[in-house]
Amino acid sequence: MDILITGSQAGGLPNIYSIVYENLGNNTFLPVDTLGGDYISACIIDDFNGDTRPDIIIQGFVDDTSVYWNTSVTTRLTDAVYDITFHVYPNPSNGIVTLQSTEYTVGNIRVFDARGALVASDNMAGFYKSLQLSLPNGVYFMQIVNGKKSQVQKIIIQ
Repeated sequence: MDILITGSQAGGLPNIYSIVYENLGNNTFLPVDTLGGDYISACIIDDFNGDTRPDIIIQGFVDDTSVYWNTSVTTRLTDAVYDITFHVYPNPSNGIVTLQSTEYTVGNIRVFDARGALVASDNMAGFYKSLQLSLPNGVYFMQIVNGKKSQVQKIIIQ
């Protein structure tokens, strides 16, 4: 199952989010969508229109009730196919990493922390890309997106 978390982060306004996390398996969740946020909120996920796909209703203190109709096979707003193969090395790293893709890739690189916050981003064009990640020690998730293709790798900064 995927996860939807709603509420306040980092001290309240303006940091209110509703974030959809995709379950990648093995206790790994990747933030895939940010929906309208509410400071004090409640949500329910169910098939409200009878099309067998889960829809989302978020009701909160700051904003009005928001309804998100699921028009795809999944609850995410973009349908990505996870078929890019890339490797990140060294892993663990001191912050300097190289991405190596099995195909020529023109796309975006995004790095998320364990809370799902975007902490770094860059672009890639080619088979290789080196990055200097000035991040605190910890576990991060690197996503590379090339059109509708996408893959996520867990990286460790130490």
